[in-house]
Amino acid sequence: MLKSSGLMSGTARQLKITSKGFQFLLEDVNSQLWGILLRYLDGAEEKSMDTVEVLAFLFMLGSLELGRAYSTSNLTATQISMLEDMRDYGLIYTKDFTRDLEYFYPTRLATTLTSNATPLVDPESGVGAAPGGSATAPTNSGNQNSQEQGFIVLETNYRIYAYTSNPLQIAVLNLFITFKSRFPNLVIGMITRESIKSALSNGITADQVVAYLSTHAHPQMRKQTPLLPPTVVDQIRLWELEKNRMKDDQGYLYEDFRTQADYELVINYARQLGVVLWEGTPEMRKFFVTLEGHITIRDFIKRRMAAAQANQPGRSGTPAAAAS
Repeated sequence: MLKSSGLMSGTARQLKITSKGFQFLLEDVNSQLWGILLRYLDGAEEKSMDTVEVLAFLFMLGSLELGRAYSTSNLTATQISMLEDMRDYGLIYTKDFTRDLEYFYPTRLATTLTSNATPLVDPESGVGAAPGGSATAPTNSGNQNSQEQGFIVLETNYRIYAYTSNPLQIAVLNLFITFKSRFPNLVIGMITRESIKSALSNGITADQVVAYLSTHAHPQMRKQTPLLPPTVVDQIRLWELEKNRMKDDQGYLYEDFRTQADYELVINYARQLGVVLWEGTPEMRKFFVTLEGHITIRDFIKRRMAAAQANQPGRSGTPAAAAS
C-alpha cells in the first residue's frame, strides 16, 4: 500500500521513503490517517470489496466510544474482513485476531476520524483531546508528550540534539543528518553537505527538511526569533541549488547553415515557437531545440526548400543531448 500510494519506493528488502512520503510525515494525524484510508479504499475496489460497506464501517468507527467493546455480530462479511486491517492500522484493538472474533474496541485514532479533534495529544498541555472536545487523562509517557511538542534543538554550527527514543523519529532524522552519538533519550548529529545530498537523492527537498525541523522544534527554540538559524537554513537551500544546477534535455542540434540569412530565418521561427533550449553566437550558427519542436522546424525547412527549389535554408542536425 505504501508503494502503490507513492509514499515509498524500491524492493521489499530495500524500501526508501519518497518525497511524497516525507511530506506525509509533516501532515497532522487526521490527514495522514485519511490519506491511508483513501488508498485503502482504492485497494478495496481492486479486491472486489463493496466500497459502500467499507465507507459505512469507517464512518461508523468515527462515531463509536473510546475503549468500549462492540459486537461483530451485526457486521457484514466485508466489514469483518476489514477488522484485521483496521487492527494493523491502529483503529481498533483486539487481544487476538480470529475470524470468529466476537468483540472489538475502537482506539483514539478511530474516535477522531470524524471529529474536529485533530491532535491525539494537546501540544500545550500534553492532555489527550476527546472526540467531543473534553479533555481526558494523558495516556502517553512524558517523553512521548515532549515529542508531540517538539524535540529538536538546532544550533548555528549545524549540530542537532534530538530528545527522543522513538525509532520512527530517529529513522526520519537519519534521512538528512549524520549521527555522532546516541543515548537512551538523546540523539546527537550534524547536518552536513553529504547528509543533505543523500536526502535530496531520495527526493526530499530542502523546504521539506526545513519544514520538518520547524514542525518538531523544541519548545525552548520556539522562544527565539527566527525559529531556525538563518545560516543553516540558507546553507541547506544552497546545497539543493548546487545539486539542481545541471539539467539534461533531449533534442536536436541545428548547424551548418549556408548563409547567415538562412540561420536567422530558422532560429527566429524556433524562437516564436518557444522551443529553443540553447543557441550559440550568430557567428557559430548553431542552436538546440526540443524533441517536439524539431518536427515543426523540420517541416518549416522543407516548405522553404520546396518554395526556393534548389536553395536550402539549412539542414537539421542529428539527435543529441545538451546540458545547460
